[in-house]
Amino acid sequence: MSRPAGFTQGERQREAARVANTTHGKTRSAAYISWQNMRQRCTNSQHPDYPNYGGRGISVCTRWTSFEAFYFDMGDRPKGLTLERNNTNLGYSPDNCRWATPTEQSRNRRNNLYITHEGETLLLADWSRRLSIDAGTLRREWLRNGSLAPSIKQRNLK
Repeated sequence: MSRPAGFTQGERQREAARVANTTHGKTRSAAYISWQNMRQRCTNSQHPDYPNYGGRGISVCTRWTSFEAFYFDMGDRPKGLTLERNNTNLGYSPDNCRWATPTEQSRNRRNNLYITHEGETLLLADWSRRLSIDAGTLRREWLRNGSLAPSIKQRNLK
């Protein structure tokens, strides 16, 4: 049997073992890291974020216990995006997850405050930008009065 030039018997055996033991070849990919982190947050009670995920009942669907299934559903993680649940009260599953920008994720937090004034509902941060008033000031006003009317009236806005 002829040997390929430049490869020793040991190198060929190591390469054959590497190929035989590779299931998806994505272990160092961004998608794999996201999948691994998602599972840790939901299942590992020692993970620092567990109280906000697994500790409050957020789980990973059975299908996504396999990285291959997760990857089939989500694909490669685009640069600059992270895994987001559309509904923060539901678990991780194909119909509740997408890749999102940090800005999109910040608008989808459980502690966001949506405020309705005269039929218009915006995030507190959006009212803050519109009124040019610090968000903390508006939050205190909302908690104190249950309304942003004083700030809106003060700025002669409708």
